[in-house]
Amino acid sequence: MRKISRRNFLLTAGVVSAAALLAACGSSTSSASSESASESTASSAESAASNEAVEYPITIQHAYGETVIEEKPESIVAIAWGNPDVPLALGVVPTGVSKTNFGPVNEDGLLPWTAAAFEKLGASPNVFSDTDGWDYEAISDCAPDVILAAYSGFSEEEYNTLSKDIETIRGIEEEIAKLEDRNTEIDEELTKEEVYSNSIECQKLSTERAANEARLEELYELWEELAE
Repeated sequence: MRKISRRNFLLTAGVVSAAALLAACGSSTSSASSESASESTASSAESAASNEAVEYPITIQHAYGETVIEEKPESIVAIAWGNPDVPLALGVVPTGVSKTNFGPVNEDGLLPWTAAAFEKLGASPNVFSDTDGWDYEAISDCAPDVILAAYSGFSEEEYNTLSKDIETIRGIEEEIAKLEDRNTEIDEELTKEEVYSNSIECQKLSTERAANEARLEELYELWEELAE
């Protein structure tokens, strides 16, 4: 199951992706160059302090419409090249970044200055490869509030896929998990002699399980429609 969870999945497209984070995480105007991004991590305390002055919601206009950041993002994912340097320059550690597929990368798939910025902030990078396509599962596991995707080349279809109503998807996933767990419990109960020898209790559990299965089929179908 390809899942993308958390209350707000916010994706900005093109150059405004960087602007979204700049607006959300501080008023820093650090250079977009990779080297200066790494060097500017020294001012992370100042950038963090400026967070308190930001007023939400923030609306970012972009090629596919607009993204509204309702509250300060806690989890930021940076995909495609160059994007990890933006939050790092502001003293913010991304919860997930794309593996770099060019240049003198280290064993984690990071360029030297990006790796140095992580080290300076005392953080271990969570790196995933999207060379052969976006790793939706890895992105989901980061539970992102904001995704930085400048230079990503996202199509409108990909943007729409990532911009689904994730609150709805998450609710469906939680209900699926709850019903699947309950069915497992019922299966275990039905193996107990005191249960399968009690026709009333056995029928009761069997009826409950059948109802759960019917509901699960509905949820699976709904999930597929939303996650496509």
